[in-house]
Amino acid sequence: ALRCPACQRTQATPFRQTQLGLDFIQKIFPENFLRSQVRRIIFSGGLGDAIYNTELLEIFRYLKGASPETNLTLVTNGSYKKAAWWEELAATVNSFDEVVFSVDGWDHESNNLYRIGSDWESIMAGMGVMARSPALVFWATIVFRFNQERLGEIEEIARKKGVNRFSLVCSERFDPNDPNCPDPQFITQFRSP
Repeated sequence: ALRCPACQRTQATPFRQTQLGLDFIQKIFPENFLRSQVRRIIFSGGLGDAIYNTELLEIFRYLKGASPETNLTLVTNGSYKKAAWWEELAATVNSFDEVVFSVDGWDHESNNLYRIGSDWESIMAGMGVMARSPALVFWATIVFRFNQERLGEIEEIARKKGVNRFSLVCSERFDPNDPNCPDPQFITQFRSP
């Protein structure tokens, strides 16, 4: 399991880990409601990564089958799924969908400085599969002190993987005294128009 220090699941706040299954999704998103009312569903979480839901592929197949034009956005680190799993997802999504890979490093070691326990090779394999899918693929990087001088290199890796968009994220979750927090002058420059 990923242990990202600023994510809610690794903070002191206790939570009960649950999985929302296909039955639950079908109850809250009946087909008629999906087609007429729902334009976007985001699968993202500070309490867990949606790709570890054992029914996620079935959920995506149901949602896309019921309403092909509903945008499904999956935000994930992408670790530990085999290429075959990504191939199934790629066969399910269409051009209305998005997959956002949250990756903060330029190799296995640097990505594990914050996304502790992540697996670089499986992330890159999944990203490669999804870059060939009809979905839009994004690489989102949180700016940290350890990566702030290598953002251009990270962006180049993202481009070589075939992502559609590279974006930088300035997190508000870090105390300025936190060693993960980027250099304040860098952030001021980064946020300037």
